Amino acid sequence: LTAGALYIREQATHGEHIFKRILILAANTFWWLAIRVSLMLLVTAKLDGRISWSWIFVFAPTYVPCVWWAIALCFLPQQLRSMSSDSEMRQNATVIVRTCVAAFGVVASVVYSFVALLAWRLSQPWAVRLALVFVPVFAVLVLACCCCSCFSLCMACGIDATVEIMAEREHQAAPSSTNVVPPARRIDQHSYASLGST
Repeated sequence: LTAGALYIREQATHGEHIFKRILILAANTFWWLAIRVSLMLLVTAKLDGRISWSWIFVFAPTYVPCVWWAIALCFLPQQLRSMSSDSEMRQNATVIVRTCVAAFGVVASVVYSFVALLAWRLSQPWAVRLALVFVPVFAVLVLACCCCSCFSLCMACGIDATVEIMAEREHQAAPSSTNVVPPARRIDQHSYASLGST
C-alpha cells in the first residue's frame, strides 16, 4: 500500500513539473503576442470611445517588458554567482551585470520617453509638437548609424591588419628563393684573373 501511494505521489509530482514547464514555455512563447494583442485592443477601445482612460494607461501593456527585464536583472547577479566560484569569473560576472544594467537603462529611457511623449501628444495635442515626439526615434537612428559606421570601419581595419599579419607569417615561414652560393664555388676578382692568365 505504501509503495502504491509513493508511486502515485511521484507520478503526481512528475505531472506537476510537466505542467509547470508547459506553463513557463507558453509564457515565454506567447507573452509578446499577448502584449501586442492587449495593446491593440486598448488603443482600439480608446479610439472608439468605449473607455475614457488616459493615454498613459492605454499604453500600459508596453510597461510589462520593462518590469519583466528589471526583475530579471535583479536576479541576474545571484544566478551568475551561483554558476561560478572562481574570483575572476565573479569579476567578469560583475562587468556583465553592469553592462546589462547600463544597456537596459539606455534602451528603457529612449523607448519610454517616446511612449510618454506620444501619450502626452495624444492626450493634449496643443501641448507638444509632433517633431518633439519623434526626437527619441531620431536619436536611436543616429546612434545606430554611428555604431554601424564605426563597426564597419573597425571590421575593415581588422581585416586589413589580419591580412597583413597572415602575409608576413607566410613570408617568414616560406623558404627563401635565393640560393646562396658556397664560398668555394664563388667567382671573385682573383679567381677571374687566374683564369684569364691561364
